[in-house]
Amino acid sequence: MSERFLPYAAVWVIVYNEKQEICLLRRFNTGYMDETYTIPAGHLEKGESLQQGAHREALEEAGITITDSKLVHTAYRERTNDRIYIDVFFEVLDYQGEVYNAEPNKCDEVIWVSKDNLLENIAPSLKFALEAIFRGEIYSEYVE
Repeated sequence: MSERFLPYAAVWVIVYNEKQEICLLRRFNTGYMDETYTIPAGHLEKGESLQQGAHREALEEAGITITDSKLVHTAYRERTNDRIYIDVFFEVLDYQGEVYNAEPNKCDEVIWVSKDNLLENIAPSLKFALEAIFRGEIYSEYVE
């Protein structure tokens, strides 16, 4: 019988502005994928639901309080360091506050981009998942 393992759980938050552009944050000074763009995201913390984790990450990284969101995608992601993630993506339907860089020690730029024109230096696994989401797919698999 195979040995059981526990994958890491990560939550991802897709925030749109009034033009239906996506909020991207550029990683800075983290030691992992610095200078690439990502969306608000992070590991799930003990005791919180997936949706609670997504809402917390949006507040910590983009300074917004989400009042309504929906699950739009789940992804299996296998990294070269032997970590396996279950990534859960939420789309923000409503929020309070204005998006800003709430973690200037980990992010050096916040921008809005069209979903039809994603940047080249977006994190590869994120770009893969977003493209699947935009095609209406609810599940994807990504192996580095």
